Amino acid sequence: MTEHATEPTGPLIPMPEKTPAALRVAVGRLDPGVLATFDQQWDEAMRQARDEYTLTPPRAFV
Repeated sequence: MTEHATEPTGPLIPMPEKTPAALRVAVGRLDPGVLATFDQQWDEAMRQARDEYTLTPPRAFV
């Protein structure tokens, strides 16, 4: 007889919207310990966008 996996094989949470706020919530649910890193990287992307007058860094982040 074949045994079936008892653990879910799908995603741990639904796919979040592609917004920084929704991604932050998803990261917080998966691993709250990395929220500080998330915030630092988001802030850096926004700083780079302001300095270079381009939306490429935040778009790449998301």
